[in-house]
Amino acid sequence: MDVGYFGGAAQGIAMINWKEIAEYAEPDWAQDGTALPPSLFWRTKKGAVLGYLRDDELFDWKWVYVCDGNKVTHFSDVNGPGSNVVDLSAFRAGHGQAAEPEA
Repeated sequence: MDVGYFGGAAQGIAMINWKEIAEYAEPDWAQDGTALPPSLFWRTKKGAVLGYLRDDELFDWKWVYVCDGNKVTHFSDVNGPGSNVVDLSAFRAGHGQAAEPEA
């Protein structure tokens, strides 16, 4: 699946890197529990859902059933805030150049 872009494909700033659902490895729920971060799942007819795929069923981020897992075609891991976070006003002020991260 194509990568989603911010500001148009010409700028080439990738936002979402979709992977085929066949590459998804379900976590060990017994060991890890349900406190894991959600992933983004793509359904062809209904769009994206932020949630979990467990036992071939898709749940949203609140663990409410959404649909059968066989309707999911792609997924993307969601990163939490970290060193890849950019201050939007600094980004805009630099005409598209991200400011250097503060130490």
